[in-house]
This record gives sequence, structure tokens and C-alpha cells, in this order.
Amino acid sequence: MWQKLDRESKALVQKIQPFCVAVLRREKSHWQLFSGVLLDQKGHILTITSPSSQRASWEVISWKKHRYSAQLVARDPVSHVAILKIQGNWQKELQPIRWSPVPPRPGSLVISVGHPYGLLFSVRYGYVSATQRLIEMGGLYAPQVAQLSIPVRPGEVGGPVFDTQGRLMAIMATSYQITHREPPEFQALRKILENFLKKPQEVEKFLPAFRVPYMFQNSAIGFALTRPVVEKISKELIQYKAVQWGKLGLRAVLEKRQIIVSKVFPDSPADQSGIQKGDILLEYGGIPLKGLFHFKALVLFSQPGEKVKLVLKRKKEIITLYVRVGRLKIGGKRK
Repeated sequence: MWQKLDRESKALVQKIQPFCVAVLRREKSHWQLFSGVLLDQKGHILTITSPSSQRASWEVISWKKHRYSAQLVARDPVSHVAILKIQGNWQKELQPIRWSPVPPRPGSLVISVGHPYGLLFSVRYGYVSATQRLIEMGGLYAPQVAQLSIPVRPGEVGGPVFDTQGRLMAIMATSYQITHREPPEFQALRKILENFLKKPQEVEKFLPAFRVPYMFQNSAIGFALTRPVVEKISKELIQYKAVQWGKLGLRAVLEKRQIIVSKVFPDSPADQSGIQKGDILLEYGGIPLKGLFHFKALVLFSQPGEKVKLVLKRKKEIITLYVRVGRLKIGGKRK
């Protein structure tokens, strides 16, 4: 059984190699490494990067360590997703990814490829811990995010997450990490061990009263963007060189589990539709609102120009309004 598993695992790694690349960005004497995948036969590479200057140069490295020059097509400052176009004769060793027709499901076994701390093409197995997560990532309120048992380390951002058939399921985006302080029990244990090194005979009188704590150090959770999010961003970056994010022109706060409008900007879509300060938002586009992040994600992923039904509560009255979604201007208000 183990031999069969070993053969299948090696075959899977070999199968996904042509889809994966490392993205190297150089600015003056500094360089940064990101993970990425080949999207199509035209040579478009998808990755997730930090901001860069126009003077930055880009390279794409294949699994066989061959280097190709690349040009930045566009980068979205909201999601940090970037599209590059690879140059040269790459067609013999790189292939476009194939999306999995099945969305991630809790318990699904997955394999990721990245370059943690500069260690090129590192492979890790894990599983999908949960789906339909909603996270905030540097201004992107992303819905349908997959939570993974694999944390995202430096050099792995933008890396692919495949299913067991070598089909792309998601793109590694971010990690939530918590470093715990040493509790008093751990400090006491440290002192006992130090005393043991100095005076082994005196340790026995401390151990019976000592209770070893249960703890985690540097625990982390990985999150990956799924197909609906990645396809929207990548297609619009390739076609328009920018992503069309939705905007209403209001601010809202969460108080007592209610989404309350705290400000409406003049001449904004929210103002023109009749939304007022103090309104309690209940539904957006026919979807009951689960929280503030949920509302922000629905607005952000709405198509500019789209007319959306909004249900709200004003004092004791339930009101239905229709708002025409505006377009978020980068540097402007998120809502």
C-alpha cells in the first residue's frame, strides 16, 4: 500500500511541474521571490506581489531552473494579484493550468507548490480545513476563501493549490499567525531544566508538583483564493489592465450584530438611492447579510453599473431600495 502511495505521489508531483513557476522581481540591488502559475497559451503568469516601481525587472523560473524574462501586464492594488507575460521559448516546458471542476470541500487532500525562504519548488501536502471563509486581506474583502492546513510562508504567496488529480483548486494568498508568549508554567519548566543541568539531584523535589501545560508556538492558518475570485481578477487585469470593483459610497459599523450606516457621501450611489445615516442594512442583492465583512465583500464584487436590491430597516419600517453600484477608484473610499 505504501509503495503504491509513494508512486502516486511522485507521479502527481511530476504532473504539476509544468504548471508552476517562481517569479523573481529585482529593484536596484534588492530582489523578492513569489510563486505563480501559467494561466494560458499566451504566456500570462498569475502571481501575488507587493507594490513595485516601474524600474523593476521580472524573471520567471521554471521547475527545471530555466530563466525567462517577463513583463508586468497589470497589478491590482486591492487584491495584490499581478499578471506577467513571459518572454522567450517557454512552450516546451511550461503548460497552462487546468481548473478543477469541483470546488474545495472540507477534508479534501491538496498539494501546494511554493518557494519558502527562497527554497525553490517546495512541495507540501495538506487538506482543506474549511470553505466559504470571508477574510480581509490588505483592503480585499474576499468571499469564498478556502482555509487550509498549510500556512503560507514568505515566498509561497501566489503559489498553486492542486487537487489529487493535478487540477488547480486555489491560489495561496495569506496566513493568520499568532505567536504566543511563554506562560508561567513554561517559564517554570525552563528553570527546572536549567537546574537539572546544574544540579540533577535537586530536580526530583520539584517535578511532582509541576503540571506541564498544553500550548502551541507560532500557530498559523493558511488561506487561498478560489476560482471565482481568481478568475474575475485575472480576466479583468488581462482585458482592462484594472479590476472593476464595486462601491456604494457609504460607511457602516457593526453594533449589536447590526450593520448600521454611519455616513453617506454626497452624490454617491448610496446617496442617490436614498440610503440615510442610521439605516440598518438587512439584505444586499437578495442575500441576507451575515456581518460587516460580508456586506463589504458583496459590494466589492458587484459589477459597476449593476442595479442591486437593498433591504434596510429605518426606525421600525422595512424599506426596499435599488442602488446602482459605482466603481471604486483606487485611493478612494472602500465603501
